[in-house]
Amino acid sequence: MAGLNDAQARRLAGTFAYVDELLRTIERLASRERSPFERARPDLQPHEARLLLARTARLRQGMLSTLERLGLEPPPRRGSARWSIQTSLQFAEIELAKLDATSLRAYGSVEPGIGELVGSLTAELAALARDAAAVLAPGEPDGLPGPVQQTAPGGSDAAS
Repeated sequence: MAGLNDAQARRLAGTFAYVDELLRTIERLASRERSPFERARPDLQPHEARLLLARTARLRQGMLSTLERLGLEPPPRRGSARWSIQTSLQFAEIELAKLDATSLRAYGSVEPGIGELVGSLTAELAALARDAAAVLAPGEPDGLPGPVQQTAPGGSDAAS
């Protein structure tokens, strides 16, 4: 462990894991594919985005090289992508279910019919979240139960 005790090695690995999270944020913000709900304005020039993506990759590689030079391994992957995705989709479904006429009244009066319309639309969105979670059905080795049917309106999913 190149002269580092266990606590020091964990500190180094923990810091690198946090820096990696920051790098993922930078990569998301520099990406061409942006969410319409992203809070940051897309004010990077294309050449800036490309340079940032290259530099974040170099920084990440530098962290790996540092660990290697110190005789340390990257932190083990403890969590499951499947579990994290399922949990996130469940939270999305819960948040969408909270958007109804009653919750909207907490912010002021709601015009007749609007609360029901919002409730109906968000129920459809919650169903889409459940549908996404169904891709990761328990017991299915690849997550997809049976043949994949067309699920996107007017198109097909990339899962086929």
